[in-house]
Amino acid sequence: MRWKHTVVIFSCLSFGLLSTSEAEAQDQTEDDTTLLIMSSLIGEIDLPADTTARETINAYYELLSATTDSELSTTLTNLNRRTEDYQVAFRSGDTAELNEIVDELVLYWAAIRSVHIREFAPEVVALLESAYAEIYPFIQAPD
Repeated sequence: MRWKHTVVIFSCLSFGLLSTSEAEAQDQTEDDTTLLIMSSLIGEIDLPADTTARETINAYYELLSATTDSELSTTLTNLNRRTEDYQVAFRSGDTAELNEIVDELVLYWAAIRSVHIREFAPEVVALLESAYAEIYPFIQAPD
């Protein structure tokens, strides 16, 4: 498993920056505060070539914290429920209901993508999106 590390450093002058003199602001550089933010993104893992889309998703989700996994589990439950509702509404030709369901599906997918982007390296995000596209017809696979 590869881990990607992103380090962002912010340097902030203390409230003395609000002074009107540039010389005064330069004198206060010794009061600089450095904020270091590190983020570990989960990279690609080795999976057998015959791994299904659901197995791929589950393999990566097993690497997440319990809190994040719970967040995704709730969202996926809602996504699956509304996907079933979509199929029923589609068969009955209920356009108003279809529009409402599609709006919710888009929100659930956005929430899932948000977690993917926060937790996984870009190549894993693309892999997960492709896996989701195999399962859910309303999701487009990345190019």
